[in-house]
Order: sequence, then C-alpha cells, then structure tokens
Amino acid sequence: MRLLNLCFPVSTISKGGNLTSMIISLAVYIMAAAVLHLVMGLFTWMPLVGWIFRLIRGITDTYCVLGALLSVLHYFRIAE
Repeated sequence: MRLLNLCFPVSTISKGGNLTSMIISLAVYIMAAAVLHLVMGLFTWMPLVGWIFRLIRGITDTYCVLGALLSVLHYFRIAE
C-alpha cells in the first residue's frame, strides 16, 4: 500500500468516511484528465508525433482512473 500511496499522492487526500475529501480527490483526477485531453487533442492530428501523444494520453487516462479508484478505496477504508 505504501508504494501505491507514493505513486498516487492525490488519493491519500481522501480520508475514510469524509465525503468532502473524496470529492476533492476525484475532482483533481477528473480535471487533470480533462485538461490533458484538451491539450493533447491538439497534437494528435500530426502524422509523425500524433501516435506518441495518443499513447501518452492513454497512459495518463489509466493513471487518473486508477487514482480515482484508489481514492474511493481510501474513502471506504479498504485501502489504508
């Protein structure tokens, strides 16, 4: 669990039973994914580097989904 907390530091904001902290943590992950989609969407049309930006966008999407899942697990005190 310590390794997950190091990889996903925003998820540790969510404390068990505190709904406000979980909503803040989820909002950070959602906003990060939305901003990256907008910025990287501008570069995906380029033929030579577009696939690199699509790959980076996929990795960051996976990171945000896993971070949001971990924050929900912290809220329900499954991941301590």
